[in-house]
Amino acid sequence: MKRILVLASVALLSACQSPSSNAVSVPASPMTTQSTAGFDPLPNDALKTLIVGKVLHLGTSNSVATYFADGRYDLVSVNDHWTGRYAFKGDKVCVRFKTGPTRKGSTRCGQVAMIGTDYWLIATDDGERLKVNSITAASAPNPS
Repeated sequence: MKRILVLASVALLSACQSPSSNAVSVPASPMTTQSTAGFDPLPNDALKTLIVGKVLHLGTSNSVATYFADGRYDLVSVNDHWTGRYAFKGDKVCVRFKTGPTRKGSTRCGQVAMIGTDYWLIATDDGERLKVNSITAASAPNPS
């Protein structure tokens, strides 16, 4: 039994040290804020580096969230489409929704954390967690 636990511990530590092929480099910064959900969110500067001007492919439904460099936000899922503007509040990114089937006129905030070897977007209102499957550069937004 001890041998199995030792092997499992070594495998777990190895997995924590191997970066995901989808991971994006962010500047090393001290993480001083710990969420009540038990994870360390990325600090403001690392969060901005990770998402500004980027497209995040999220979760198992392949939702696509675009954080344009000019502050516009666009989220497309299989059946729905939301737009809005985003801003940073400490270690959170908050979206004020302008259009969409739900949340129109409301604001929703989230934090990004590295859990294991993956980035996760975690809503601060209900704790919903969406795995960030990949991150790519965003193209220039269409004027609206």
